[in-house]
Amino acid sequence: MTLCEVRESGGALEVTIHGAADVANARALRDELASLVSPGRDVVVVLDEVERLDGAGVQLLVALKAFVERGDGTFAVSATAAVPAKAFETAGAATVLTSRKP
Repeated sequence: MTLCEVRESGGALEVTIHGAADVANARALRDELASLVSPGRDVVVVLDEVERLDGAGVQLLVALKAFVERGDGTFAVSATAAVPAKAFETAGAATVLTSRKP
């Protein structure tokens, strides 16, 4: 089962997550992301196709951010659709999940 769609976008890897980013899918999503993303790569995760986002999904995104930044890459999340944007805001994740280069 594919949970992510990947494409190049302006030099960054754009990863669109589909379905649920929750405790039920966390392991499969982690494994799929690990095969797609490498440290140092600029990554934008798009959550607009996510139907459910819980604490496990947010924790996975935080871990992915740390992984990307370990190699000096940047990490950002785009959540403009109503469901993921609300969950993302409720979790207070926006400030935690945005990279800032010095």
